[in-house]
Amino acid sequence: MRAQRNSDSLAVANPDFEVVALKKVLAVLLGLLFLGSNSGQAQPPARRHSNRGTRITVRIQNYAGVPLRPLARAEEIASDILNQAGVEVRWLHCGPAAGTPQPSPDCAKPLGSMDFVVALIGKIQTLSPELPEGTLGIALVPPDGRQGFQAYVSYDRARGTARDTQVSVDRVLGSGAAHELGHLLLGEGAHSSTGIMRIVWGKADLKSGLNWNWWFTPQQSKLIRANLELRLATLRETPSTPGEISSGPRLSPSLSTSLPTL
Repeated sequence: MRAQRNSDSLAVANPDFEVVALKKVLAVLLGLLFLGSNSGQAQPPARRHSNRGTRITVRIQNYAGVPLRPLARAEEIASDILNQAGVEVRWLHCGPAAGTPQPSPDCAKPLGSMDFVVALIGKIQTLSPELPEGTLGIALVPPDGRQGFQAYVSYDRARGTARDTQVSVDRVLGSGAAHELGHLLLGEGAHSSTGIMRIVWGKADLKSGLNWNWWFTPQQSKLIRANLELRLATLRETPSTPGEISSGPRLSPSLSTSLPTL
C-alpha cells in the first residue's frame, strides 16, 4: 500500500552558475516541495473516487441508541474510507432507537445484492460470550464463498476506546464500520498488515488522524470493485445459516480496558 518516493538530491557546487541554470534548480526544488517535504517517507497513493455502478446501500440498525450527530459523522468517515476504494455509500436509518430519523420505506424492502446491514449494539459479547473483550466489531462471512451482508459494531467498545485514546467516538465507529464492511466486500482472509483492514489498532494508530494509512490497499480496492461487479451480476441468496464470524479489528492490550455496563 505504501508508495515510496525517493527524491533526487540537488546541490549547487559552483556559486557562479548562470542565472538561467539557477532558476531551473529553484524550479525543481519548488516542485519537490510541492510534492512533499518529507522526501524519504512513504507518500499516500493517489486519491480515488467512486464510479457509477459501485454504489452500495448500508442499513443502520441502531440498537445501541447512538446519538444522531456522532452517528452521522461516523457515516461520513466510513463513506470517505470506502470512497477511496471506489465505492459510494447510501445510508439508511432503519431504527429502532429513539431520537434517530423515522425508518426509510426502503428498510422494509428485501435485501438486494448491493445491500448491507450494520447493527450498532452495546456489548459485542451479547452475540457470543467467547468474543475477546477488545473486539470492536464482527462481520458474518459465509465460509463457502457466498455473499455476506451482516456486520456488528460495539458502541460500548467504541466509547471506551475513544475515552482511552482521546479521539472522537464517531472516528472509532466510522472506522470500525468501514473495517467490517470491508470483510463483507472482500470475503474471507481480508485482514492485512497495513490500512483499514489491520486486525489490531494501537493507540498510536488511532491518534495519528484520518490519513491514507486508514484506506484500503490498492489490491484490496481492486478486489472490492471486482466483487461488487459479481454482486451486480447475481441475485443475493440469503444464507440459511449466518456464516462464520470474521472478528476484527481487535484493539491492542493497552486499549482493552474494562467498560461500564450500560
